[in-house]
Amino acid sequence: MYIIHPNGDIDDQDMEQLQELLEVLDHQFKLNTDLRVKTHPPDQNLFWDRLSYITGLGFVMCQQYINISCPTNIIKMNEALGLPPMHTSGYSIVQLINTAANYWKHYQVDTDLPKGSLYKSTIEVVGKLGFPIEYPYVCEGFLEKIVETGNQPFSKLSYFLKEWRASLIKKCQHVAPVDNQGGAAVPS
Repeated sequence: MYIIHPNGDIDDQDMEQLQELLEVLDHQFKLNTDLRVKTHPPDQNLFWDRLSYITGLGFVMCQQYINISCPTNIIKMNEALGLPPMHTSGYSIVQLINTAANYWKHYQVDTDLPKGSLYKSTIEVVGKLGFPIEYPYVCEGFLEKIVETGNQPFSKLSYFLKEWRASLIKKCQHVAPVDNQGGAAVPS
């Protein structure tokens, strides 16, 4: 959780920790991308699999940051997920991060589509971005669509999360608190 100081500065130890860990993922992503390029099939598959794991892990780490940063006593999570920055697809960047994290956490056990563990909303977003649900590299596709890959893709995600946090703070300053059932809190 972040703290906003009276002068407007933000103290966000969770973001600082996330950025440190995302730098590790950036290093591993580059290392495995370089090794994949230098390797020929079928050995190349090892690096594709590692990249998939690294990418999914990065999205889940970002999702954890989103979850702990959203004051659900002030704003509903679904509303917070829709806050800017926006992607050209019409979804918010945070919605895409959340969807990619959910996909990565559940696609391995989702052997009975469409009755498996993936939510309909996850399947819908994956499809609208142009990926078949069975595509083995959905998370890498999401990463490329969000940050256009390049150098340090995970550090770029943290930049978007900081923008989202600013939108969240602004929104929360203008919203009445909600009760635990998601409705507006009634003052006593």
